[in-house]
Amino acid sequence: MNFRRTPLALHGISPAEIMLGRQIRCHLDLVHSPSPNSNALEAPHKSFQNGEEVYIRNYASGGRWVPGVINNPIGNKMYSVERPGGLLAERHTDQIRPLIDSPKNNPDLEISVDSPPSVDISDSPPHASEPSCPADAVSPAETLPSPPPAVSTRHSTRTRKPPVRFRDYLS
Repeated sequence: MNFRRTPLALHGISPAEIMLGRQIRCHLDLVHSPSPNSNALEAPHKSFQNGEEVYIRNYASGGRWVPGVINNPIGNKMYSVERPGGLLAERHTDQIRPLIDSPKNNPDLEISVDSPPSVDISDSPPHASEPSCPADAVSPAETLPSPPPAVSTRHSTRTRKPPVRFRDYLS
């Protein structure tokens, strides 16, 4: 690999360039950053302002995303976020979403709120004193299906013979 990439004294270009018309890649190319004129696409830098309402990734029990408010930046891509209840969390910009994302627009967004769900009293089950079924209902013994009959396993009736190669040893 090194010979193919090293320029020759006679021509001033490498054997790979002579054959392929371009310089081949090596392990050292992986260390260097891409040139400024390369076509590498970079993700836009997310930035948040102090006091901005956001959703942050939740690693505790509950939904995946919980609401919070940006407190202050910590470096270029880290932020201190205040969660409901005054809890502080430090999150990377990849773990923060702006509040404009909603469950309707983003189906994988699961939001957890710290308040318990409300219970509607009108949906409560009927009391034990009220009959739950009419008097002419069928008895439970008549409604249960009978268990299926026990099925015995079926075995082959073929007589098995030992292989011919063992004939000398079995007599």
